[in-house]
Amino acid sequence: MTDLLTPLSVYGRDGVDINDAWRDGIEAYLGTTVAGFPNWFLLLGPNTGLGHSSMVYMIESQTHYVLECLRALRERDARYIEVRPEAQAQFNEKIQSQLSRAVWASGCKSWYLDKHANNRTAWPGFTFKFRRATSRVREDHYEMAPAHEPAAEPLAA
Repeated sequence: MTDLLTPLSVYGRDGVDINDAWRDGIEAYLGTTVAGFPNWFLLLGPNTGLGHSSMVYMIESQTHYVLECLRALRERDARYIEVRPEAQAQFNEKIQSQLSRAVWASGCKSWYLDKHANNRTAWPGFTFKFRRATSRVREDHYEMAPAHEPAAEPLAA
């Protein structure tokens, strides 16, 4: 399950291949945005899986979040929005720390764990906490380029 999202043909800033970016494990900020991949949004990305509630709730939360990102782009007359690498890293460190106390970290082997024994699949808490985290865009966690700056290399899909 942890390699379900790969291989993909997505290229980010400076031609970075998502498969290379995720070589050591898939990760995203709020399961939705990925550092180095401006204007790329995921639904049901890493660490958004549930075993205790409806995935529709997660999809609705992420859809709202993507719309908030697009609103921020429009309001700032920006060309792109990209999560800062340090924000993504901090978010994922917190998620993995929370998951280290879960049953999956007890030595079991399961499809929840990647080859490094990290759980890149499940959300570690209550769904209402995910909804709260995706209710607004923390602009300090993002970089946005004004529309008048020179264009970066186009992203290939």
